[in-house]
Amino acid sequence: MKNVVCVVNRYWMRWGALLSAAGFVLVVMWMISRQFATFDTRTADLDRFIQATWNTLNGRFLYSTIEERSILSGHFSPIFAFLAPLLWIWQDPRVLSLAQTVGIAVSGLLFYKMVQQKHPAIAPWFTLAYFLNPALHELALLELRRITFAVPFLAMAFYALSIKNRRLLLVGLFFALLCKEDVALLVILIGGYLLLFERDIKWGTGLVIAGISWLLLVLFVINPALDPRVVRAANDLEAYRGLRYFSDWGNSPADIMTTILLQPTLVVQHMFDADGVAALWRVFIPIGLLLPLLAPAVFLPAIPMLGYLLLSSNPAMHQLQDWYMGAVLPVLFAAIGIGLTRRSEKAAGWLTAFLLATTIIGYTQFSYAPFGGKFNPIKYELIQHHARAAEMVALVPEETAVAAT
Repeated sequence: MKNVVCVVNRYWMRWGALLSAAGFVLVVMWMISRQFATFDTRTADLDRFIQATWNTLNGRFLYSTIEERSILSGHFSPIFAFLAPLLWIWQDPRVLSLAQTVGIAVSGLLFYKMVQQKHPAIAPWFTLAYFLNPALHELALLELRRITFAVPFLAMAFYALSIKNRRLLLVGLFFALLCKEDVALLVILIGGYLLLFERDIKWGTGLVIAGISWLLLVLFVINPALDPRVVRAANDLEAYRGLRYFSDWGNSPADIMTTILLQPTLVVQHMFDADGVAALWRVFIPIGLLLPLLAPAVFLPAIPMLGYLLLSSNPAMHQLQDWYMGAVLPVLFAAIGIGLTRRSEKAAGWLTAFLLATTIIGYTQFSYAPFGGKFNPIKYELIQHHARAAEMVALVPEETAVAAT
């Protein structure tokens, strides 16, 4: 019996992370495919993204006729140009969902490598906790979004930080910026981390300047040039649509910043109202509450990122729901992972066991995955109605252009 346990442990150490990643991809893609088959896919962005990637292969670079504009307008996400060749392999809208899901799985393997270099026996369990995290399930299952594609690149950046590989850090952050301009805020914060805690003036200053420059370039040069809505805009909230998420604070960048700076009491009340506090509990319970503080300097960039979300007037953003944790979740797990590598094997083992326990508690309360607290099996049940609808769709000639909502 003892020999069997040793063999299982040895195989788990070697293959556990890959098995967890593969299981994550299989379960998420099964759920996404079922939603697709039951006509329950949320298409708010998927329709434009899949059409624009297809059009890129056919001479109209990232252009969507659904809104008659480039998908680079509103938010700057040229990463979809790199994804377009996938449609040569699988001409199906789910190909982008598959790319998104595999990307998230890769992020978990990068976090595994982060811990494995110091604690190889603990690393697979840490990876399992990552893939069981309910916030990750919400990110993967709810809808195809730009920021989700940044997750593997941000994981790469934090892995590079942990092994002090600056070139790999630059690669990760560069491709993360191509997913959505919001990542520039995290680039600035990582630059600040390098300046303050690693005394790396060259790379720290460079990243801060690069992050600020990218954000200003996209918001005030690229977006106005590509977005036809800017020309017709009556005010800044219409011209720079991201400002709508903070409309309670003012009608322009200057108004918003002035209100926030001059009314700190109101800011704190808004951030930590009942919804905000509930959101923080929902995020931090599955990661062991204070475990990100194992590496407080690495955790530090998450604070302004969370503050930015909690300040929002948008309910989902304020409540840290949907895809809005896409840029924050890698920071939290990087802080835990790096923190574990700074502890003894015994201490890291107990801390990982605590992480797994709180992850399971969070899973049973908040996860949208099977057996999770928010899992709704009816959403994934195929009935005769769906089969008949699929038969009707199959009758539409391939050369016919059809749009339906």
